[in-house]
This record gives sequence, C-alpha cells and structure tokens, in this order.
Amino acid sequence: MAVLVLADRKKLWASSGKVGSYGLVAEKSENKFRFKSGFRREKTDLPRHRSKHRSFIAVDPLVGMCFLVFRCGCAVEIAGHVDAFRSITVRDTIDDLPAVGNGASKVNLEYESDPSSWFQKKIRGEMAVLTDHISKEMNELNLIRCQRIPKRPGADWQCLPDEKVKLSTGQIVDLIPWCLPNTAKRHNQWKGLFGRLDWEGNFPTSITDPQPMGKVGMCFHPDQDRILTVRECARSQGFADSYQFSGTILHKHRQIGNAVPPTLAYALGTKLKEAIDSKRLSSQE
Repeated sequence: MAVLVLADRKKLWASSGKVGSYGLVAEKSENKFRFKSGFRREKTDLPRHRSKHRSFIAVDPLVGMCFLVFRCGCAVEIAGHVDAFRSITVRDTIDDLPAVGNGASKVNLEYESDPSSWFQKKIRGEMAVLTDHISKEMNELNLIRCQRIPKRPGADWQCLPDEKVKLSTGQIVDLIPWCLPNTAKRHNQWKGLFGRLDWEGNFPTSITDPQPMGKVGMCFHPDQDRILTVRECARSQGFADSYQFSGTILHKHRQIGNAVPPTLAYALGTKLKEAIDSKRLSSQE
C-alpha cells in the first residue's frame, strides 16, 4: 500500500480500481490517472512496487493526520505508524487448505497441514475441523475448459486453443465460447474470464456467484481444476474458519459476497465508537 502526502484534500479522488501507486490519483470524471503536483513521495525506504490494493494511505501535513482512502472516495483517519505493509497474497490466504475436486461437497474435512502464514494461523483460530471447503460443480464443457487453462499467473480464456472438443454425449462443440473472441474488442478482451488466481497476487472483487463467465470470471484455483470453494472465498473476505454459513452452496456464496468484511467492519466500528465517545465527552465538559 502506498503512502502519499496530500496537499489539497479536495483533489483526492479514488474512483478507479488501481489507485495505490506513488503520485497517481484517479480522475473521477474521466476514470484515468495523471500525476498531481499535490502529491509527493513520502519516505524513500517505502516499497516502490505498484500497489494491487484498491485503497491507499494519504498524509495531510497541514493537520498532521493520516487517512486510509478507499476507491469510493471515503477516507478513514488512521492513528500511529503509517509505514506500508506487504499485501496478503492468495498463497498467504489459502495454500494450507487440502486439495478438492470439481463439485466437492463434503462439508467437514481435516486440515492435513499446518498454517504456512500468520494470516492462516489467525484465521484458523482453535478450529480442528475444516468446514465448507465445498466447490460449485461445473458442467462437462466448462470443466474441460478449466483443465485446459494453463496453471500460471494471468491465464484466462485467451490461453485456450482454438479447437473443438467432443463431449460424453457425442456432441462436438467449440472449446472457446463463440461470444468471447467475437465481442472481445467491445469488452476489454473479456479479460479474466475463465481465469486462474495468481498465488502471489490478490483476490479479485468478492461476488455472490463465482462462475467463469460471470462478472468476475477469475474464479479458478491457481493449481486445481475447479472453482474456488466457499471457505476460500470466506477467507478472502476475512471470515474466520469458525464462521458457519447456512443454506445451499449458492446461499453460502451469496452471504459471503454481500457481506462487509469482518475486519473492515471492526475497523470502521472502532473509529465510529471513538468519534461518538469523543463527542459525548466534549458535550459533558
């Protein structure tokens, strides 16, 4: 996450999904980036990589305050040390979970391995049994497509060979969905559809129904030929492994996609409580 020095708060916009690089800020009207003289690089010892987060830290030297700025333009005051932390990757989040297949439906499983990151240790808590590590079942054609997507970062439908496949019913169909190459120019090449997550990258936007042709088509596991499980999606939102979801697998995905991440809710709630307590104390004086 980048740390920026804010000279003019009125010029601060965060409407685009790639805010986070040094000195770059999104134009709300044009949804593009340009350098603003009101921002300068903070300490030289901060990371210089391009941030993958949809938020960044802004420092207002006039009042000596720091803000966490979200893509919607909302800003939350931050107290204390503001050095950047390394982003939590897909590997940090889910690489301790056991391998399962397409349509996995066993609700209770053993973990099979120890946590490999502090996040996994924290998210597991005292749980001894893994729950909801279940995956939506793809039809035969989409499973074949998933199996043909290379297991490398950035791989999506554009990596599929242009050929036909024979299904178990005897039907011969195109491996690449006809609509993708024929409408790609109008839709940013349909980037990410039938896409695999990158072990060293971040999770895409959480949605209520992960599917390869959906709004966020990057829903395939980095190494396994399946859609992300309920528990993997839950971890990406910050839900502890002890959290229980109810209903069918579709209901569980909907609960996760519609939820405010617990850690974000806690942070916002803490600041709101501080503001309310401060106002109450000042009114009593």
